Amino acid sequence: MRQPQTLQRPGFTLVEVLVAIVILAVVFMGLVPVLLRGAEHQRRAQADAVRQAGLMAEANRFQALPFDSLAIYESASPWCQEVPGMSRNQQVCVTVSAVSSKEKRIEVVISPAEEDRVLGLREDTVEFRRTR
Repeated sequence: MRQPQTLQRPGFTLVEVLVAIVILAVVFMGLVPVLLRGAEHQRRAQADAVRQAGLMAEANRFQALPFDSLAIYESASPWCQEVPGMSRNQQVCVTVSAVSSKEKRIEVVISPAEEDRVLGLREDTVEFRRTR
């Protein structure tokens, strides 16, 4: 009598494939929180860099103005505008005050956009003095 031959093909069984998929799913589920935290840190760093660039651009602009033209910006209330060229609606406020006839104090304050406040960003300030 002949014995029936069983076909032995190389490969994985369905159970082995399903076990491997479950193991990979568990590993990936553990990585998701790490990836989300990394994305949040990246968003916060990018928003901070944009804010710092806007702040320094305004400070440099007022640093480059002739001393006599700073009198235009002197008032009790700050002069405010949207940051030009930035993707987010950040507001820059500049206060120029006379310390003496030959020295002026300039304060530049940048307020983060509403979506950046959610990330925990606050107003940032730079202050400097100009002399004649």
